Amino acid sequence: MGNLAQVRVATTRGDVVDYDGANKLGAEVIANVTATWHIVETMPAHEQIAAGHLTGRRFGVYLPETEQYEVHRGRKVKMLRPLFPGYLFVFVWGLGRHIGRILACPGVWRFLQSGEQPAVISDDLIDAIRAIENKQRPLSVTVEIIGRPKKRWRRAKTNEREQLIHDNEIVGVRPWSAYLDGIAANGNGHERNGLLHRAMGLSI
Repeated sequence: MGNLAQVRVATTRGDVVDYDGANKLGAEVIANVTATWHIVETMPAHEQIAAGHLTGRRFGVYLPETEQYEVHRGRKVKMLRPLFPGYLFVFVWGLGRHIGRILACPGVWRFLQSGEQPAVISDDLIDAIRAIENKQRPLSVTVEIIGRPKKRWRRAKTNEREQLIHDNEIVGVRPWSAYLDGIAANGNGHERNGLLHRAMGLSI
């Protein structure tokens, strides 16, 4: 479990993380510094563990997931799996001050590099990945329908149905991209990781 218990105690007391004397384990909001997205590589099958510890330290974490059908005990079951196995995205103000905190989290292995520096992933690419995830897993919202009463003294029955909200209603229209559309269409996690590298202009 590492030091997650320490982090929980610190964060549940209401410590402020962007002032002097703040919790040394937690993320900091640094004035006059633009926050950036970075890709963290995790230990095999440790995406959720790494995400939990990073969230406990108040980092912004995005772990896109996809639904897959798998056979368990002879039954086909729908499971949530990482869209990019072995990767998650972390939002940081001033990475230089946070690298040690992030790498110390259980489940975290290293940063995806661009040359000698941790690669930065653009907000536009994050939004495009969110659109892909929303399209594959549309939100389900309960819609209340009230019918007319047959008689004045009788209350109308309430019916409920589900309405799906699709990605273009949330994120908007995005330009076509061979890499992003390949990510959306491809069911192989290893190949999706390769397409993510190419979308960022990185070698595999």
